[in-house]
Amino acid sequence: MQEQFHPSSTIDAVNTVDKVEMSLKSIAQNVLVITFGLLPIFFIPVVFAPFGYTKTLLVVFGVFISCIFFSLSVLRSGSITIRAPWALGGFWGVALMAVISALLSGDALDTFVGDALEVQTALFILLLAAVMSLIPIVGQTKITIMRLYIILTGTAILLGVFHLLRIVFGADFLSLGVFTTSTSTPLGGWNDLGLFFGLGILLSLVALE
Repeated sequence: MQEQFHPSSTIDAVNTVDKVEMSLKSIAQNVLVITFGLLPIFFIPVVFAPFGYTKTLLVVFGVFISCIFFSLSVLRSGSITIRAPWALGGFWGVALMAVISALLSGDALDTFVGDALEVQTALFILLLAAVMSLIPIVGQTKITIMRLYIILTGTAILLGVFHLLRIVFGADFLSLGVFTTSTSTPLGGWNDLGLFFGLGILLSLVALE
């Protein structure tokens, strides 16, 4: 008769799993998934709220909430693991050059913020760098990526049905007061819609692989 002995370190590792820490980190991951999954269809149905500006505010709010929960999980565990690829350092270099260019432009306010935080502004590039930094820090798990794929798939289906109905029934159908032409889209432009569906096809191929 053989007796099996388990090392005390293994038992301690099992017993020291902090469910509160895991829950906080899971909330941070899910907030990012929901934010970027619903970003293509998010808009405020008022004329004076540009789509690009409202989407940027959604990203800022989602990243802020995710940072709060992730910081709480780090405080709970007392440790943090950072995975920083070389591409992230290169993009932070681009963001730094954008800030320097904005400071030397002679009109720092317009180059930093613009009228509505446009994609060409230095603050928007800094926001992109912050998002790129947060994703590897929070952690990329298989289940998180699959959840993002599922939400993006549902978003693509909703957008496809929405535009198909507007093409069939005319530009006045489901206009919501802001979609005045048949090429109006919650993504901001018709070219953006084509890029999004192209991205959806690439993600589908990656998921199948």
